[in-house]
Amino acid sequence: QLIKANNILSMAWAVTPIFAPILGAYLLHYHGWQALFWMLAVIALLTFLIAGCCLPKDSPRSLERPTVPLSLRSALSTLSKCGCFVEMTLLSAFAYAGVLGFVVTSPFLFQSVFHLSVTSYGHAMLMVAGGYLLGSVMNHHLNKNYALEQIIKASGFLLSACLMLWVLCLNSAGEKKKVKLQQNPTRP
Repeated sequence: QLIKANNILSMAWAVTPIFAPILGAYLLHYHGWQALFWMLAVIALLTFLIAGCCLPKDSPRSLERPTVPLSLRSALSTLSKCGCFVEMTLLSAFAYAGVLGFVVTSPFLFQSVFHLSVTSYGHAMLMVAGGYLLGSVMNHHLNKNYALEQIIKASGFLLSACLMLWVLCLNSAGEKKKVKLQQNPTRP
């Protein structure tokens, strides 16, 4: 049941970025920013009602946890001494921070820097969500066919290569802008 629940949550995490920017863009464009909050309130109410109707009613006895011989402090101490666990936790934390950083800054970048309208931003986010969905499918395929260590090494190399390419593109764009400014100086 936990695997099934995790798959449902993963699907929601994959589908939400596809529909949210487009729906939000049209709500904002046609009904103003208040409509976004009303839509979130309706979604929260529906989620609450569906959870109340569909989740099984467990008795308090079934919710009791079995006694664990280790205390929380000793369990955390044991985990913190495991180098692999600490590395994976930090890697996951930084990756998730990067995703959240993109989610938070993308509206500003797409609309202010690239001058996209609200609805165009929603459509641009479709491509981002498609990339996320493709990445999820690739992750599922890789996990079935390769060892975790191989995936981590390959993804670390790929991430480093992409970061270097990004830095080179930024540097190239900066150089082109510098040359353009030198060729066409503005007059006071």
